[in-house]
Amino acid sequence: MLFALASVLLLAALACGGGEEPADSQANSAPEQSATVGPGGTLTPTPSGDKKKLASEILAASSQRFEEQVKSLRGDMVMKSSAGGVSFTADSSFAFELPDKMYMKMTLAGMGEMELLLRDDTMYIKVPDQGWMSMSLEGLDGEMEQFQELMSDVSRSGYEDILNQVTGDVEDLGEENLDGRRLTHYRTSINIEDFMSAFGGPLADSVPEADVDGPMTMDFWLDPETELPYKFQAKASFDVESQSIGFEMSMRYLDYNKAVSIPAAPSDAKPFN
Repeated sequence: MLFALASVLLLAALACGGGEEPADSQANSAPEQSATVGPGGTLTPTPSGDKKKLASEILAASSQRFEEQVKSLRGDMVMKSSAGGVSFTADSSFAFELPDKMYMKMTLAGMGEMELLLRDDTMYIKVPDQGWMSMSLEGLDGEMEQFQELMSDVSRSGYEDILNQVTGDVEDLGEENLDGRRLTHYRTSINIEDFMSAFGGPLADSVPEADVDGPMTMDFWLDPETELPYKFQAKASFDVESQSIGFEMSMRYLDYNKAVSIPAAPSDAKPFN
């Protein structure tokens, strides 16, 4: 879900012609401490007999473990896109807690800050120069039912959706030290169109008349004990309305199954028209 929301938001900004001159931006690289928690949210180690699994099998197991074991999470994400000498950057932080809470704050360079909150089957959005707006996810019709399903399943940070699209070879690049952690690095690629279609429905269709085609390289850094991700990175070049676009995304997954801070529902939110 977070991949979809952030990707569509950045591509929509491109379609509107906003942005700024090229600028560098990077994620906060300060080391974060991982955690093992008590019953109901324990991150179990990989059984020793599984150490020789193929890289593709490890990614598949990582997706399953994420779905089964992760109950809460916070993280950060950086997205960059460039087209015709104009660059866009988006820095965001996010948190989710099962079964129905999610919060994301995104800063779009040159455009301001956006917030998105999901609580109790209601979505709240705050965009630059406007207050909070709200929309109930209950009783939606047609294509919006797909949107309701996507938004109401806060466990779908996008990690499982992306891994479900991996059908080609997965390369094991060995162990690396990243932000003070010992991690295993894997690399694969999918078509950018498959990346977008992984989320389906109105989110995938929200960039009008987009001819999105080309390979996307994806890198995963996993904890070798739990097989859960610490960092995901994606890079691609593709065409949108006959214009060449460069795209990069980097996401870190922090504080598995720890308490997360999610704001209360805003009392002054106005309903969507």
